Amino acid sequence: MVHRGAEGPERYPPAADLRYDSGLGVDEQLLRFILHFAPGIPPTWQGRGIELPALLAQASQALLGDEAAARWLEQLRQRRVLETYAAAGNAQMAELLARWNAAAQSFEDAWSNCLALLQKREAQTTPDPARVVRFDDLVYGPTADNMRPVRPPPAMLQPRLLAIAYDPAWVERLRAKLTRELTALAVQAPWTTELGDPRPMSPAQLLACEALLPEARKTAERQAREHELRQQQQTDESAELHAALRGSLAQIGLYAREMSLLLPDANPLHQTLDQHASLMARIRAHAATDEAWLSVRRQALRTEPVTLRLREQCDHLSERAAANTGWLGGQMGIFGFVALIVLVELFGPLAILPMLAVAAALIAWRTLPALLRVQDIRQLGRKLNL
Repeated sequence: MVHRGAEGPERYPPAADLRYDSGLGVDEQLLRFILHFAPGIPPTWQGRGIELPALLAQASQALLGDEAAARWLEQLRQRRVLETYAAAGNAQMAELLARWNAAAQSFEDAWSNCLALLQKREAQTTPDPARVVRFDDLVYGPTADNMRPVRPPPAMLQPRLLAIAYDPAWVERLRAKLTRELTALAVQAPWTTELGDPRPMSPAQLLACEALLPEARKTAERQAREHELRQQQQTDESAELHAALRGSLAQIGLYAREMSLLLPDANPLHQTLDQHASLMARIRAHAATDEAWLSVRRQALRTEPVTLRLREQCDHLSERAAANTGWLGGQMGIFGFVALIVLVELFGPLAILPMLAVAAALIAWRTLPALLRVQDIRQLGRKLNL
């Protein structure tokens, strides 16, 4: 393309060739073309002024929730509009760009430090055995609640970078807001205290902390749900253990009170006492601290000496029964019958009386202690009568 002037043909300036640059949009091409001919014009973009007051006004609107203003600022950065004006010699745009870039770099450094802190904390954290593992996490992997914090999108970040670069009052409001919210979150998410105190933080550090707040809230909400679930599980387990304790003590007392004097059998009571010992181990390990459960635990500990004494008596009774099997068994009966016949042959019928006396003494020697232990077991059983 040529232009015929007074001195003959000449080429358009190189800026005209920008329309063939596939890397630039129409607006960027037009801006560079205009600045090539008029580098001193007031800075504008898409019909809006981009001098400092106008940019700060757009940032204020974006911070109030104006998505269009936030997208406009994001495009301003993506299209490198300020760089274009600065390259054309606009000193104000160059100074604004330098402060905006400095704020962006400060945020990147603060964000990287926060991520490094969280990664270090995660590496040093021992898994909580009491934490409730969700089925979806096991099948599909950790959900968003367990993932690392998400970096703020550019449309959200750009107006904040302008605010920390030019608006100290906004920075102080953000500082006060973070101080309140982090203090409240620290109760349920103690790891947030590792981020530090917002009061001495730099503006960029405040932005990084603000970006972590959604993750902190998710953590606090998840921990609250897990705490509520653990509390419900503890309540259910407390009720189950209480019912099991009552049933176990009732069964022990029943077996103990109804034990036969003539043919005592300690096996059913012994098995019940074994089950009760396992139940006591569960009761000791139960972590509930509410008053209702503590009352149940005190009852279990109060009756434990009685059950231990019953176990001791059952052990002695079982040992005595095993020994009596030998002393009062069939072989001893055959031996006594043979001895009786021999003595009758040697001394006559009068020998029967001494033999009967010896047999009675032997039976009394072997059975009376067992009968006394059965009496003790019955008395202990009555102590467990609920």
